[in-house]
Amino acid sequence: MPERSPEIERVLRDTLDAMVRSDVDEIGRHTSRDAGVISIGSDAREWAEGHDEIIRLFREGDSGGRARR
Repeated sequence: MPERSPEIERVLRDTLDAMVRSDVDEIGRHTSRDAGVISIGSDAREWAEGHDEIIRLFREGDSGGRARR
């Protein structure tokens, strides 16, 4: 069984809180800048590749903080 990581749990909670608040700057600080980063939402149109694209979609998203294409 994998060990729990309080640090990872905190980052995930902080990121989810930022999504609820539609705080795109905070989301951007917690989003990887790795070339292979992707974001997949619950809708087929909620797919983004790369930090800049992910943040662009969050900025264009609705008031609930969900990115839409």
